[in-house]
Amino acid sequence: LGTFRERLPDQGDPVSLDLAAGRFMVGASSLLARPRELPVDVIFPLVHGGHGEDGTLAALAALARIPLAGCGTLAGALAMDKYRSKQLLHALGQPVVPGRLLGSASEAAQADAGLAFPLVVKPNRSGSSIGVTLVESPETLAAAVELAFQFDGEVLLEPAVPAAQDLNCA
Repeated sequence: LGTFRERLPDQGDPVSLDLAAGRFMVGASSLLARPRELPVDVIFPLVHGGHGEDGTLAALAALARIPLAGCGTLAGALAMDKYRSKQLLHALGQPVVPGRLLGSASEAAQADAGLAFPLVVKPNRSGSSIGVTLVESPETLAAAVELAFQFDGEVLLEPAVPAAQDLNCA
């Protein structure tokens, strides 16, 4: 273990967390800065969230002409987009919970028309239940929508399904 710890700083690239921007930054000596020095046969994306799962990493790999083990750009983008995935599944005859997509917080006032409470309010393109709120009454809807918009430019409203089972595929 001691030898591993001694060698570890020399085996990778520095990564820093930019809390203000909410992102990780890889140092200038990263693979992207020296692609010809370090040939890559294939990328195994061991990443979670945002740009790692939404097709962005797959697109960058495709632009760099580096094979990537995993889904392609379009599949990643569609899988991360709850509303458009819902539309596709519905078109294929699969049962889905009805929902409304909001493009701005000002749409929230009329958005709950026709949807029964409790509602689930969530960022359309986010995972890990980040920004998700169970809204029991119309009085708390605006705050939940505002929270969800902090994580994405689109917000999805769906009726809560209390007896539903959450399944994750990996």
